Amino acid sequence: MYCSKNEQPAFRVEKLDMPLGRMCDTSRVRLDVSGGFAWSGGKWSRERAGRYVWSVLNGFANDPLYVAGERGESDSWLMLDGCQRVRALIDFAEGRLRLPADAVSLHYPSACIAGMNVDELREQHPLVSRRFDAFWVPMFAVYADGGVEGIVSAFEFYVESCGEDGF
Repeated sequence: MYCSKNEQPAFRVEKLDMPLGRMCDTSRVRLDVSGGFAWSGGKWSRERAGRYVWSVLNGFANDPLYVAGERGESDSWLMLDGCQRVRALIDFAEGRLRLPADAVSLHYPSACIAGMNVDELREQHPLVSRRFDAFWVPMFAVYADGGVEGIVSAFEFYVESCGEDGF
């Protein structure tokens, strides 16, 4: 998909197919979440991050992630948008984040998942944990002639010209 129909494209966007289980496997996929562009709301609390993971387990979270990459480096990405969401998912997948104390599984109501980390969830409720590993978050890769640096500078210009809310 090109961003302009009238000109030679400066950048191109492609949809990536990557389930959470693969995306959160930091031994296989490198996601640089050190930067990114926070539109508003500040840094997420542990509670908010846990609630996001809960929404993924229940199939609600569906906001796309945007990454910058270069051709041939398909498993190494710089997060443009979605850093806090990805941090929450990776923290949960690596056992550093727990679900909220009032979390329930809407698909498996008898499963008591409140306050669990990923290891407890996998041991006690493997059907629920499979929903996490198999969930597909829409993810788009942005490629540009100037490489990752060109994408980042174009994205920074967009953020500056649109304001912190992205409008």
